[in-house]
Amino acid sequence: PDGFVLPNSPYGTDCSTPMQVGNPGTPTNPAIFCQFVFDITTFYDPNKKVDAGIGGKTKVFNDVVVAIPPATAGFVTVTSTPDAATVSAGSPIGFTIAIVNSSAATANSATLSDPLPAGTNVNWSISPAYAGPGTCAITGAVGVQVLNCTFGNVAPSASFNVHIRSASSSAGNYISAGSVTATNQQVLSIANITVQSLPSPSFSALTPSQSVTYGTASITLAGKLSNGNSFPAAGETVTVTINGVSQQATIGTGGAFSIAFPVSTIPASATPYTISYAFAGDATFGPASDTSTSLTVTKASSVTSITSNTPNPSAVSQAVTVSFTVSGAGIPTGTVNVSASTGETCSGVLAAGKGSCILTFAMAGLRNLTASYSGDTNFTASASTAVNQTVGAASPLAISPSSIDFGSVAIGSRVVRIITLTNTSSQTITISRVAIGAPVPAAARIISSQATTAANVTSGNDLDDYRADSECPRALLPGKSCKIRVIFIGDNDQLGHTSASLVITDSVPGSPQIVALQATTTGPRLTLRPDELDFGARKIGSISAPKSIILTNSGTTTIVLGAPATTGDFSVATGSTCVSGLTLAPGGNCKINVTFTPKKPGEREGILTVADSASRSRASVELVGRGK
Repeated sequence: PDGFVLPNSPYGTDCSTPMQVGNPGTPTNPAIFCQFVFDITTFYDPNKKVDAGIGGKTKVFNDVVVAIPPATAGFVTVTSTPDAATVSAGSPIGFTIAIVNSSAATANSATLSDPLPAGTNVNWSISPAYAGPGTCAITGAVGVQVLNCTFGNVAPSASFNVHIRSASSSAGNYISAGSVTATNQQVLSIANITVQSLPSPSFSALTPSQSVTYGTASITLAGKLSNGNSFPAAGETVTVTINGVSQQATIGTGGAFSIAFPVSTIPASATPYTISYAFAGDATFGPASDTSTSLTVTKASSVTSITSNTPNPSAVSQAVTVSFTVSGAGIPTGTVNVSASTGETCSGVLAAGKGSCILTFAMAGLRNLTASYSGDTNFTASASTAVNQTVGAASPLAISPSSIDFGSVAIGSRVVRIITLTNTSSQTITISRVAIGAPVPAAARIISSQATTAANVTSGNDLDDYRADSECPRALLPGKSCKIRVIFIGDNDQLGHTSASLVITDSVPGSPQIVALQATTTGPRLTLRPDELDFGARKIGSISAPKSIILTNSGTTTIVLGAPATTGDFSVATGSTCVSGLTLAPGGNCKINVTFTPKKPGEREGILTVADSASRSRASVELVGRGK
């Protein structure tokens, strides 16, 4: 007692030294090491305020309850024992809960409750089946399971047990806290199992390093992820990344995975691209990665052709428009040079794989024309076969200038040039028609300047950007001149180089007369690849792994991006580098990550859109997926 002891009191609180009772120096017989002021083992005073009940709190005990059950009371003990104190993730785990009536009396209304520990891959069951008194069952969904037992009255010296087991496990600590209640007693037993993570798995049997030409659609990449004879669960994913673009490969049986990785837009490079494999880890395994293989993209071959040289035949000093194409597994870019066998040259820049330039010849005669492509990052150089060009004597209808290059014109801008026609002969020349036409010689391709239709426009050109306003009379007298106003308006739908012809139909032999026209529309343009993303089927409410879209400024001027936006059940995900305010130079690119979270079953559709800050250029990608 710590409050009752007084100086010279025979009672003390030191339990290591016998207390003295009676005469000083005379020990008790037997010695008393710790003596209570109230002998609660031999009397019971229900009227004593501080002794309410057997072994009640006395006046001199602070925060202490002492209870000694009678010899005739039933007493039950419970002991929880793990099958193994430490195991590796994925292994079975279990506890044995033993119940014993160690007293000489029956323990009445005995029950057991044990809130079972939760974890990934953990699902508890009673195994083997319970064979003791009463009943035992596990209730609740996985993750909130509880073991409940009703034993009834447990006879003296009775003993039995319950074994619970999970066939699999994930890393963590698992604690069983079994509590038995019987005849106003409650006994708790706690046991612990530590589940250790397996070491990180490793990649093996990876597809060897690859080499492809630019424009190849895809390559098949495969491998295996394992730790000895253990594998990640089927359905988990490996992230494969090349040149900043990632795709998800699904893991199958035995850790095997395979994916057709799209590579058509990866530029050719003398430096191989690293193929990166990454596994994020799960409840059983740690993360893993591999960068031991690579992809080499070599230049694709190109084919250069002269598609037309207009007009042919031409007159001395008359402009001849030479049109050309360069084709390959994609769209070549760069410059094409055209050379005549008599030394004349011109060059033109490719737009969508097509282009043109203008030659004039000072002497009549036959010559050969050849186009040579110098190649670019993704395509090798190539040259066309030669075509013939016949140059005749000068026409009596002088045209100045003989060709017009409007130069670089910003989108929406308007540029006007004047062409002068002069009758240098002694005869009247009849001018029957002035119109804008395609840069080809056939009269059937001539287009009215008042009615341009899409069906008339030569692929790669945009004739409706050109206009002609003639002030020339029908009859141009000898020595007289007249003017034609030619107008070009830059249009966003034909960014880059365009070409056309001013077609003058007259009474001069060799009519019509052709004046070559060309211009380059400058401005920004957004290109998104791929132009459609299919996320496949996903469980409603679950978030897919992100898929990437590459945005490129395929225009000719710097662009400032607005924020990417999505509709439907799709969202712009973290890791995107295309953000509002980002400045992209021509040819620059960035990445947009998109995820899919189906809200309803069935087909789900949406659109990703991106615009520049001035809304002059806009691009979109179709998004599809299915909820299940």
